[in-house]
Amino acid sequence: MKKTILLSILCCLLGSITQAQITRGAVPGEIYISAGWYFENGIIHKVIFHSADNGETLTIQYEATDPPYGGEMGIEKVLGDATPGVLYNYGIYDNYELWVSFDYGVNWEYKEDFPGSTYYLSGLNSGVIFKTSWLKLHRSEDFGQNFEIITDPLTIPIPEIGFIDGEFFGLNGGGGKDLI
Repeated sequence: MKKTILLSILCCLLGSITQAQITRGAVPGEIYISAGWYFENGIIHKVIFHSADNGETLTIQYEATDPPYGGEMGIEKVLGDATPGVLYNYGIYDNYELWVSFDYGVNWEYKEDFPGSTYYLSGLNSGVIFKTSWLKLHRSEDFGQNFEIITDPLTIPIPEIGFIDGEFFGLNGGGGKDLI
């Protein structure tokens, strides 16, 4: 309870600069928090924090500016993989790029540019990441290196991956959840 309250307070404080995001890691107790850190000369400095103890202690893994300097990765939407130490980051506002880290978010490798209406889902299987784009569902089994179309057309938006391979959840316009 005490950890939850402290983590909630931290996220509220960080969220006052920009919206904070919490992503689970691959092992129990591991979380990542991405958020605005501080302002400097009109530029927001964003960071990715890592915790191995449910947020009791946090370490800064990566820092970037918003907007990012030429060629640097901007921190936007961070996702965990089922592989320990692997994270994905993709832009949802300005920098429509997919990046992957294999060392707990310290170093990042650029993977691809994508259109702004693209979303990624990960975390169920090691190295497997899905993307929804242009009413299609794509799957990569090599940490986002190559994608293949697995569903065309995609009949409903799917904002969440399930707990069993091939399970996704989405809204069908009637407010309910569909399993596809």
